[in-house]
Amino acid sequence: MKKKGLALVVVLLCMASLLAAMAYSSAEVKAGYTIKVAKSDEALLALSFNENAAAGDCSHSIGTDGNLKITFGKVDGETITGLQSGSTYRWKGLVTLTNKSTKPIKVTVTDSVGGRLVIRDSNGAAVSKKEIAANGTLPLTFKVTVPAGAEPGEGNDLTGDIVVIATAVTE
Repeated sequence: MKKKGLALVVVLLCMASLLAAMAYSSAEVKAGYTIKVAKSDEALLALSFNENAAAGDCSHSIGTDGNLKITFGKVDGETITGLQSGSTYRWKGLVTLTNKSTKPIKVTVTDSVGGRLVIRDSNGAAVSKKEIAANGTLPLTFKVTVPAGAEPGEGNDLTGDIVVIATAVTE
């Protein structure tokens, strides 16, 4: 009887070892997702151009990629009235940054080139880790500095990107 009991224990141990060996150490699981793409002024973190603040001195467009593009200076048909070399221009409230999410966020807004375009809040403070409430807005002031020696004419336009970095505010 003891031999049968011992044999049964050995068989059960073998089965337990076999089951343990069959447990996976890695897995691949697929799940679908959808990313809804929106234009700059309709996104969760939206950038909206203020025509009144522009006062006809600059304009905007939404490109085929849905991104906001600002042109500083006027383009009226064939006539281009740009910004002068070695000068500085300001537009208060030119762009409004809107948090369309249900959570507060902290944003930092910079120029990808650095120096030519300075972006501030309506109080003149740098936009660095600035909190925007859920469904809140932040008007942005732009200061454009055209470097001395910048050459006018086709192909000499100065370009860059407005960079907005946002992080969710944790409780």
